[in-house]
Order: sequence, then structure tokens, then C-alpha cells
Amino acid sequence: MTREQQQFELALDQLRLGNYKSSIEYFKAILSKNPENASAHAYLSIALHDTKRLHAAEYEADIALSLAPEEATSHFSKGLVFLSRQRYQAAKTCFIEAIRLDPDNVVYHSFLATVFEAMGEKELSLLTLKEGLRKDPQDVTILSAIGTHYMEQGDIKQAQPYALEALYLDPESKEANTLQGSLLLRQGDSKQAREHAIMALRYDSDYHPAQALLCSIKMKQNPLFGLWWRYNIYISRFDEKGTLILMMLFYLLYRVSAQLLVDFNHLEYAFYLFLTWLFFCGYTWFSGGIFQRAFNKERESVRIKDNF
Repeated sequence: MTREQQQFELALDQLRLGNYKSSIEYFKAILSKNPENASAHAYLSIALHDTKRLHAAEYEADIALSLAPEEATSHFSKGLVFLSRQRYQAAKTCFIEAIRLDPDNVVYHSFLATVFEAMGEKELSLLTLKEGLRKDPQDVTILSAIGTHYMEQGDIKQAQPYALEALYLDPESKEANTLQGSLLLRQGDSKQAREHAIMALRYDSDYHPAQALLCSIKMKQNPLFGLWWRYNIYISRFDEKGTLILMMLFYLLYRVSAQLLVDFNHLEYAFYLFLTWLFFCGYTWFSGGIFQRAFNKERESVRIKDNF
């Protein structure tokens, strides 16, 4: 193995461990001696992307694509930039090409599924994840993503085996711990859910889903926000069309109940029902924004230092 290859492997190890600054330095050192190394450009782009330096990441990804369009990593690095910029169609094209060039890399399947999820194509997202799992049945990230998909559809029974399998394979996985914690929170076990959130943050203090879980645990204890959290969890299992139908059913139920009360001369109860409906409308209209602001404030308070 040449010195350049040794440096490259060391840079990859640092990238996998989340030591982005070190990996960036190693990749730059490689490119200073061999600027034609397309793989180094692609992985440098990935490291820069993970540190939110999107302009630099895009620059390196473009170089990688110009040098080696036949390499899957070149397309993957560009797809990451598109995904962060919410250019989902372009990201999908890049990830599909990466899978075509390297069909056994389940990471590409995972990110393609993320794009489908963002585009509202939930079934395609699940199919992509299951295709990735077929290629690597022990991939913890894929297992956790499938479990998360079922959980968000409200199917905790389907999600639980994936969470347990992922934790069995890697008890320290941030994705698996966050999924298990979220499932426990939905089952009412806030204490165990918090332990899993802390476990996930121990290995990645900036992992947003674990931060969100920890915030949700605290917010759920607030009577006002806890009610909104439960309402939002229930509503989130429906797509936009399903949510609209559900809201129309709520309104129809209110109108029928109010008319019946008036017809039977229960005007006082009809008035209370009207006030209840006004409260419900106001609560669902304003609470989302209030909850999000409070949630963001809580999220800042639960950020954990790197030496946690």
C-alpha cells in the first residue's frame, strides 16, 4: 500500500468517526500532491457537506464528476449537496445514478429513500429501504429507517422489531436508540425514552432527531404542549388528503351535533359546543407556531457539549 493509499484510508476512518476536520485536512493533503484523485475530491465534498460548507462541497463534487463520472461516489457527493438545498429531483437523479454504478452500496439506497420521503413518495421510500435491506440485512441505518417509516405511519407494532434488531446489532447506534426512544415515548415510557435519547447524543451531540426526541419528552410533560404533541402525532399518520378529510369530518360532526342540540332546544349546550369548537380551531391554528418556537428554545437548551 502506497503512502497516498494509507493517507486515504486514514482520512476515510476519520470521516466515518465523524472527525470531519481531521478528514478534511487529510483529503486536502492528498489532493495537494495528486489533484487528479477524483475519489479524494468526492470524499472531501462529503466531509465539507457534513460541516455545512455547501459551496465548498459543491465545488469539490463538480471536480469529482468532471474527473470520474463513472464513479458512484462522485454522483453521491453531488446528490448530498442537492438534497441539502432541497433540490429533490436533482438529488434523486444523482442517487439513482450512484446506485446504478454501485448497486450494493446501501448508503445510496438510504439517501434515495430520504429524497422520496421528502417528495411525499412514502411507498417508494419504503420500497427503496427494503431493497437496501435485501442487499445488507444487518445494516443498522436501513433497519432504523424502516422502523421510523412504520412509526410515523402510526404502526408501532411493525416498527418495534426493526428497532430491536438494530439495537441488537449495534447498541450504540444513534439511529436505533432514537427510534427506540421515540417508540417508548409513544407508549408512555418517558424515562426509558430519555435514556435512549441521551445514549444517542452521547455518540453524536449534534444529532438532530435525538435532540428533537429529548425536547419532545420535556414538552410532553407540559399540559398545553403535551396535548398538541399527542394531536400532532395522531394527525401525522395521515397524508395531506387524509388530514383534509379528517378535518372535514370533525367539522361535519360539529355541525350535526350543534343542529341536533338546537332542534331539541338545548341552546345552552349548543352555545358551549360552539365555544368548544372555537377553542379547537384557535388551538390548532396558533399552537403549531407556539409549539415550534418553544420546541426550538428547548432544543437549544439540550445541546450537549462534544465532551459529554
